Amino acid sequence: MSLSIRWRLTLWNTLALAVVLLAFSALVYFLLAKSLYQRIDWLLLHEWRELEHDPGMTGDHHERLAYWIEEFREHERIGCVVYDSAGNVFERPVELAAESVPPAPQVESGAPRFQSASLPVLGRQRVLTGRIRLGGEEYTILFMAGLEETDRELARLLTVLATAVPIAVVLGGGIAYGLARKALMPVGQLNRLTEEITADRLDRRLPVANPGDELGHLAQTINAMIARLERSFAEIRRFTADASHELRTPLTAIRVETEVALQKPLGPSECHQLLGSILEEF
Repeated sequence: MSLSIRWRLTLWNTLALAVVLLAFSALVYFLLAKSLYQRIDWLLLHEWRELEHDPGMTGDHHERLAYWIEEFREHERIGCVVYDSAGNVFERPVELAAESVPPAPQVESGAPRFQSASLPVLGRQRVLTGRIRLGGEEYTILFMAGLEETDRELARLLTVLATAVPIAVVLGGGIAYGLARKALMPVGQLNRLTEEITADRLDRRLPVANPGDELGHLAQTINAMIARLERSFAEIRRFTADASHELRTPLTAIRVETEVALQKPLGPSECHQLLGSILEEF
């Protein structure tokens, strides 16, 4: 079954609104996730820089690392694990159980590297790994920040979007239907007025409310068509009248001559003359 223009406009507008809202929601989700992760990354990198440029590391760096690890845990809720060059745990938070300590990551020299990982017991963590030289030895340092709160915020946003977008689409569909109905009301009026125009009422014209829009152009086109039909019908009437007049005279003469001939007997010559006259009129 073919849908009306009103319903097609409604569906198209609703679909366009749904696509825009989904794209906007995806953008909002992506930007928020990126912002939250950047905030965590900035915090991890800041702590890394503090540890890297700590002048106290020139002494007993074992004790100094233990101090920094406790500071990170207490003030920033950041876990820090230090591995020696052999991959063994060199220093870690006291409350971090041995089974919760991730294995030593493979880190190349260069800038610290960020990644998100699901670790045993600890759950999802944002991890920064890098290498640092202390006392002539290289150590691998791993910073960990929990992503539980970040995931909760993103989940709450996703719930809000999943609730708001369908509601907005439904409301937008209702508004689109109302706008389509209002926009097509002049079309219905033109349709009714056009149906009132018959062969006997070709002098009527459709109203042109706004000559500049599409409906105004349509009304002007219909009016021009009606004007052409009116001229054509007038020509037909004139032709019919002229033809009737031209036919009436010879037919009347034929009738009169036939009626006269029927009132008296005619000889052969008179019949021949009468038939010649009728043939001439014919």
